Amino acid sequence: MKKTSDVLRLFAVVSIGIGILGDAISFGQDERSKPESQIQIQQIESGITVYGKKNRFAAIGSATSFDNSPDGRTLAFASGNIKLFDLDENRIIETLGETSDFFRHVRYSPDGLLLFAGGMKTDGLAEVRVYDGISHQPVGTAISSKLPGSDNLDHFTLQSMIISDDATYIGLFSHSSLQVRERESGVLVYRADGLDYVSGACFTPDEQYILFPKNGRVTVVDLDSGVEQDKDTFAVVGKAAYQISANFSTNTLAVPTGNTVTLHQLDRINPHPIEIKLPKNHSADWLSFSDDGKLLAVITRDFQQTTNIIVLDVDSQKIKEIVPVAIGHSINLRFTSDNKTMWLAGSGISGIKEILLGETGDSGDADHPSGPPTQLEIHPSGNALLAATANGEVTSLKLTNG
Repeated sequence: MKKTSDVLRLFAVVSIGIGILGDAISFGQDERSKPESQIQIQQIESGITVYGKKNRFAAIGSATSFDNSPDGRTLAFASGNIKLFDLDENRIIETLGETSDFFRHVRYSPDGLLLFAGGMKTDGLAEVRVYDGISHQPVGTAISSKLPGSDNLDHFTLQSMIISDDATYIGLFSHSSLQVRERESGVLVYRADGLDYVSGACFTPDEQYILFPKNGRVTVVDLDSGVEQDKDTFAVVGKAAYQISANFSTNTLAVPTGNTVTLHQLDRINPHPIEIKLPKNHSADWLSFSDDGKLLAVITRDFQQTTNIIVLDVDSQKIKEIVPVAIGHSINLRFTSDNKTMWLAGSGISGIKEILLGETGDSGDADHPSGPPTQLEIHPSGNALLAATANGEVTSLKLTNG
């Protein structure tokens, strides 16, 4: 039996959408300009002033999924084929697959040694191909319905992927189902159908468990046996939640249940979770950690469906700030690296809101990149906000402070 490691690797289940880099953004130590002949950049003025700043977004091409390499130097993005964008050279350095290929999702393994590309073929079957993350050559056999034990990929509408730490397992998600497969053989390890929307699934780094919300309850599956657990050392099995969030730095899993958020330390045996009570009539709906795990943003709703962002200080377990904001679902929220600003997008917001912590209320009018955002990411360097839009355009905004 494997032992649970001190670190949890979380990969958020991502909606269709991407971010890619724009003009005049430096991601390394050097300031480099992008040659006009290499790639065409369209500059978009938002026309919206946020805290006295007029934001300039850069847009480039189109894509349906992206992932940064762990070292932050290469951006892989899917739009039929897979394009690799070198951030130091500011150019596309390689294209994987043909223009007629079906790739709509792409993800690096945690160590960056493998690159996974998946989508739906014209015959209605899902398929995932694996490439070497360095040489970019194909690795092994594609995971598809043609492999023994994987014929139930038929008519499985692939929406996203997560990869375990050593890339032993791959998790495949549709809107209502989850499949966990061995990466090398494609053999099915675990399957769950008829699910509500899954948000926050993660593998443990020892590759023994996958944790995810299953129809309103947190579920833990042993990957050795493929069996759901009655109890677990994390004290999360059966907790009522439709979303979970974990942080790499602090090895903490956050579970929202009613007007309580519980924090579970995943590096301890039989831990006693910490409970943080929210204000009366506030029900936790969605949450997200800052990168360092020191702050936790909780979207809450009351009986009138009024929404707020409650920012928790994880160390003190106290409320740092409450920000009223009108937002529906499909939420994307990211902290900047200095934890001074939150960027927020979601249904009910026509663009992206910039929220400065310590200010009263939200930032007012939303900023508009090029369409309704479907995904937000802060680049590993902290120097840019990457935004995907519902119309398939990808944009970037240079950040000057964190």
